[in-house]
Amino acid sequence: MCRSGSTARSSPTAKRPVLLFETHLPTRFYLPPEDIRLERLTASNSTTRCPYKGIASYWSGLLKDGSVRPDIAWSYRDPIDEMPKIKGLIAFYPQAVDRIHLDGQPA
Repeated sequence: MCRSGSTARSSPTAKRPVLLFETHLPTRFYLPPEDIRLERLTASNSTTRCPYKGIASYWSGLLKDGSVRPDIAWSYRDPIDEMPKIKGLIAFYPQAVDRIHLDGQPA
């Protein structure tokens, strides 16, 4: 995932996404923190609750110019028991990134 202005981008070696397919929503790509430039993110105070996944914590993107783009990504530190595969992974809003590639191809 890439974003102009150098917000958080997955590393070029990110090859371990968990794809989550939800009804009426775009495919969500959950990435391990090791595959993300965490220095370009800062934890947000925002949270939301999803009845299917649990409580989400949000991340804001730090841009090159020093500005902050709020709540561009989220993660579930402790998802409900039915969703263990996304625990601790980070997903980005599609509108917060310029492009998403899967196996080197546009997704």
